[in-house]
Amino acid sequence: MLFRSLTPQAVTAVYDCITDRAVSDRIKLQALQAFRRDPCQGKLKKAATNVLLNTQLGSDLRIQAYLALTRCLSSEDVRTIRHVVETEKVEQVKSFISLHRSYVLYSSKPGISQQERDMYKNVGENWASEPNFDPRKYSTYFETTNYDEDEDNGYSRSEE
Repeated sequence: MLFRSLTPQAVTAVYDCITDRAVSDRIKLQALQAFRRDPCQGKLKKAATNVLLNTQLGSDLRIQAYLALTRCLSSEDVRTIRHVVETEKVEQVKSFISLHRSYVLYSSKPGISQQERDMYKNVGENWASEPNFDPRKYSTYFETTNYDEDEDNGYSRSEE
């Protein structure tokens, strides 16, 4: 049997892992990845937002929180993300979010909804200055899509 959402006990367990300061970052990363089972769950979205906004946490944890939020994006989430990009001092976080936003806006991958693209567009085109990043040093997001009309097949690959 495939479960589409988390049980209330699982939501509490995942929330506790994300918010408990005694839990290692490694476990928090896994908890944020478990979020994908119920990405629109309000309690977990609030926890992920708090992680993303907490500049005292590591960039890998904050990037994973960002990715968790993007699985069920609301206009409020987009405003929060824009605020992070405009005020972010950590280039790794800023560059990843900026590149992911470009990916969402311009990707030909069929899994991205027009609603998601519109949300990113409606926030505005100018997200502060472009990040100053070296792709060998900072987290980036790449996507490649190819489709052969003659063979009627293709592929899409993305990498974080």
